[in-house]
Amino acid sequence: MNDHPLSRPVSRRAFGRLAAAAAVSLGGTALAGCSSGGGKPSANTPLRVMAVNHVWSQAVAKLLPEFEERIGRRVSMTLLTSDQLANSYNVKLNASAADIDVMMVRALQEQLLFAHNDWLADLTGLVTGDAAFAWNDFLPATRERSVSARKVLSVPVVTERPALYYRKDLTSPPGTLDELMEQALRFAGRGDGFFGFVGRGQRAGAVSMWSSFLYSFGGDFTVDGRSGIATPPRPSPRTSTTAACWSRPGRREPPT
Repeated sequence: MNDHPLSRPVSRRAFGRLAAAAAVSLGGTALAGCSSGGGKPSANTPLRVMAVNHVWSQAVAKLLPEFEERIGRRVSMTLLTSDQLANSYNVKLNASAADIDVMMVRALQEQLLFAHNDWLADLTGLVTGDAAFAWNDFLPATRERSVSARKVLSVPVVTERPALYYRKDLTSPPGTLDELMEQALRFAGRGDGFFGFVGRGQRAGAVSMWSSFLYSFGGDFTVDGRSGIATPPRPSPRTSTTAACWSRPGRREPPT
């Protein structure tokens, strides 16, 4: 899931066109669809959707009756937490399960692996072939993350980025990561329960925080179609620098 805001919201009509076309030709997708070689499904076959329990997916769930009428099929939608969804994908996809048609995937964590394993359907013709869908209206960075091996394998619906909040009575906003580090270390240890820096850092929640540090050091999640985080035989220098910066305040701060 390329969990990434759009320059403007996707209209219900445009969403319906993309999803309806995918439901007919691929077995179903509006986010990312499982690769399938089967023919057109029957009206009695449910379109099975798995997604993160998010405000976006909850909003889409309310439109399912309208969507079902458009495609002539029943839709079954399962909403899970990010970690539950990732575990479910790990079990089902590795077992070649056939009970997923549409997946909400995370572009930075999952898409490269899913593309390598041929678990995603090619959406290129669908998103570029319908002018009303306005594929170029999506932010360039989100479109770039939706492409693997020169194929559009997902449609961005959600983005995340961190926002820095600071105590105006204690300091001014840091202008660089070095200043952030200095302030975090300076305020740490001022007393029990006082910490210089606190941020998201557990599993799925860590990605939007970590990515800002990684990009600031000139790194990236993928480089030339391969992982830029753990490229053999060792992580890239930029990744190692990011990890050192990320972990240093953590030695004196609470768990993120």
